[in-house]
Amino acid sequence: MNTRYATVLHIMVVIGSAERGTKTCSRWIAESLKTNPSLVRRLLRPLREAGLVETEEGREGGVWLSRDARKISLLEIYDATEQGPLLGINPKQVNPGCPVSKGVKPAVDAVYGEVEEQVRRTLRRRTLADLLISVQAESVSA
Repeated sequence: MNTRYATVLHIMVVIGSAERGTKTCSRWIAESLKTNPSLVRRLLRPLREAGLVETEEGREGGVWLSRDARKISLLEIYDATEQGPLLGINPKQVNPGCPVSKGVKPAVDAVYGEVEEQVRRTLRRRTLADLLISVQAESVSA
């Protein structure tokens, strides 16, 4: 998991915070993130392809959630934006002459598999609406 997922969650919270039926422009999202609107548009593409958001281009365009935030799991957002395993693996070849090298990959893979399963289970249970509620509570108490 990298910072891209955190950035995409931020984007989805901004979109989900908008009044229902309201389009949010990439410029406004970019200001919230303190980044460039082109990065926002690039990160929106896989979300649109996954059916999580809808977009309209042009001067009057924008982005909005394709369905209620209670129906969008954080796992759906993750799967739309991240490829590959949650935790990185060592890409180097195993040294067959080294007992540690031969044994470490299967041992670490077992741990990584368990961690990934737990993270995916948690993300499946949580929705964008849960995140919106938490963000709102945090902003009120801050």
